[in-house]
Amino acid sequence: MAGVCGGLLLALLVGCANEGTPPTDAGLEGGADAAADAGSDAEVDAAIDAGVDAGEDAGVDAGVDAGVDAGVDAGADAGVDAGADAGVVPQIVSPADGSALRARRQVFVWTADGSDYRLRIGTTPGGAEVFDSAPLGNATSVTVDGLPLTGVPLYAELSSGPDSARVHSTSTYQAPMRRGLCVVVDYADLGLEDWQGAGMNDLADVEAQLVQMEAHWNWLSRGREAMAWDVVRVQLATNLAETTFSGWTAFRDEVVRLALQQVSIADYDVDGDGILDAMWAILASQGTSPDYALGGTSRNMGANVFVDLQDSASVVGQVTGNFNHELAHALGIQDLYGTYNTLSDLTLMSGSWPLPPNDFSAYERVRFGWVVPVVVDHSVSGVEVPSADGQLFALRVSTARPEEYFLIEYRKRPSTGYGSAGSFAYDGLAVYHVFEGSNQNTDPPLVKLEPADGTTAADYLPGITDLAYPENPGLVQPFVLRTYFGGDAVFAIDALHWTPSGALAFDLAVLSTGMGSATNRIVNPTVESDASSWTTSAWMPAQASFEWSQPGANGSSHGLAIVAASENDAQWWTPVTGLVPGSSSLLCGYLQGQDVTGGAGATLSLSGTFVQTAGLYGTFGWTRRCMIVSTASASVDIACRLGGFAATTSGRMECDDVTLVPLDSAFGAWP
Repeated sequence: MAGVCGGLLLALLVGCANEGTPPTDAGLEGGADAAADAGSDAEVDAAIDAGVDAGEDAGVDAGVDAGVDAGVDAGADAGVDAGADAGVVPQIVSPADGSALRARRQVFVWTADGSDYRLRIGTTPGGAEVFDSAPLGNATSVTVDGLPLTGVPLYAELSSGPDSARVHSTSTYQAPMRRGLCVVVDYADLGLEDWQGAGMNDLADVEAQLVQMEAHWNWLSRGREAMAWDVVRVQLATNLAETTFSGWTAFRDEVVRLALQQVSIADYDVDGDGILDAMWAILASQGTSPDYALGGTSRNMGANVFVDLQDSASVVGQVTGNFNHELAHALGIQDLYGTYNTLSDLTLMSGSWPLPPNDFSAYERVRFGWVVPVVVDHSVSGVEVPSADGQLFALRVSTARPEEYFLIEYRKRPSTGYGSAGSFAYDGLAVYHVFEGSNQNTDPPLVKLEPADGTTAADYLPGITDLAYPENPGLVQPFVLRTYFGGDAVFAIDALHWTPSGALAFDLAVLSTGMGSATNRIVNPTVESDASSWTTSAWMPAQASFEWSQPGANGSSHGLAIVAASENDAQWWTPVTGLVPGSSSLLCGYLQGQDVTGGAGATLSLSGTFVQTAGLYGTFGWTRRCMIVSTASASVDIACRLGGFAATTSGRMECDDVTLVPLDSAFGAWP
């Protein structure tokens, strides 16, 4: 895998960051794919020791050594191995030798001058820590995913021929970096420099803030990513006025349109999804606050955009944390503040105002791929965890349900510099309960700090005793962590103690798979014997057909199908009773479709409402879809639905294995 190592695999290897899903990366998937059995206690110690060493080494700038080596003898760049007989040396033709790469995913193409090709890429000549292909036969191209976002020199060695007489050539590149585009937006009658009040008065002020943002981002990633901002200016065709634009969408669309006349999206699209990763628009607002210039991060005209006035509170205060908070949104990270916030200054995504700015938590680091967490899937004694504030390290305890897992890291507030302005002097083990698909305004939330002292409340500002450390007067050991699916114990932490090196060590006992005892409330979820308890309905009944179809999902024999030759809103639905009013449940099911077009697409839904999962379109195989639902009453109708209100859809969809499982509140009993 490409990238700088960001975690370790118990007993087997040190993992490396990999980004896959745009724009949020695949740190979680990478951690799961790379997970290895934790093995014996001795193996765990060895793995963690290796991870600490790797973490210390990761801080070394690879570009220094690589830059020194850049002057290597030209014979190494296009040489012939010793003993090789005469032959044509293969050459990489794309990307061009010496070019700066823009994306993490790159196709390397070479001349067809040999056979048995192999490509190795490293940060030093002859290195292969970034990529080392398997034998490629006679192929003349290969796709490399997950190139490091550090901007350092890369050396790509292409070789061919038999082992006894291989020939090779080396091409050099600059690794990609995170790149953002800052757009200074002037009006037809007034520009940035016309304002001499507090805030940004000229380009020097803009560039000074961008330098601060770049430095903070580099620290957040501990050197795993280099962030570079470019600046362009655009001029609106209209004068400054409160009514210049009808709303923020029209304003942002125009800013993006003008900016894209000067730049290419490909230069600011490291994940290759065709979307400009991050655009920061700074409006020459001259002390005004137009409604159309307000708001956070959004996607407009193929760009992820956030906006500030030249004299906003954040700009005047030079609150770097607020700007990098928005940058993280542009890259796919959600807010971690809200009604059910428990994180506060443990993460920039909850507390972005302090100066110096805050750090990320393990959750964001894993999402960005900066950390591949050590996956613990059975009981282990003497687990040693170094401070994540220095070395970026985390453990993961998964459950049998992919939405729910736990991340563990040791957090210690720095005494100075970035991260030192947090509201409390945290110094202990932070255990994060993650529930993917949720958010901080839903119970249970996306990320909850599980309190070591047992105190728990919604929108609770954490304190020192909410982290686990040996001297914590409120810590009850074993510290038991439970699933939201029935409250069953998943794992426990015990025998917590400091090590001579200043790390935290403890025993971790895995107590269950985490499936939980909560049961599915749908009467006939698999429809294997028949479609009883399910009913059909449609906006235009004569133009929809329904089938008890076969085969079903996950190797089963039957499912439910809906066919609409023209756009419709049609559904199979079933009643569910016995719910706790105001509580949350997880709705999941498997959908398959053919030629699904228009409207809301193929979804799971609360019948008779606008509440639906994200639509699926086109032709697709069995796909799991889930969402958290909350109802005011004790009953609800669950639907497999093709289309929606004022969002009609055509095509064929199939549905199977539908579950509605009640969830526990993260904060005690439901009201």
